[in-house]
Amino acid sequence: MIIHKKCEIEELPEGVIGQVGLDQLVHYTEEYHRSETAIIASFMEYLKKKGAYPDYYTGCSEAGYEDRPVIAANWNRVPSRNIEKWLDNRGISLEWSDEWMACSDCYKAVRSSPDSYCWEPSYVWTSDCEIVCRNC
Repeated sequence: MIIHKKCEIEELPEGVIGQVGLDQLVHYTEEYHRSETAIIASFMEYLKKKGAYPDYYTGCSEAGYEDRPVIAANWNRVPSRNIEKWLDNRGISLEWSDEWMACSDCYKAVRSSPDSYCWEPSYVWTSDCEIVCRNC
């Protein structure tokens, strides 16, 4: 059993933890905190290495969807081990990359293929071949 307690003999620098082991010696380790942005960036790198061709959108501009970040990828290339739940806990939606594209103005996700019979695009193609969402 490892007991976590601060060493009272000396003042530890910020970010250093002193742990007392079974051998009754104090073992010092550094705390390692990664920002949420760094965690998502490394996850995107993981998806690229798996050949999933991921896209990250800052929000969603589709009717009927929450306006929260979206990661779209080819999820057939990635082992599913609760990825959707992991992303949902971070406030990120998981979608398929062949069904979504980005608005040219705000870079939010818009659905590019129907999900029902009554679906209508929530974007327009401009004469410059750009996609503009309903909010822009």
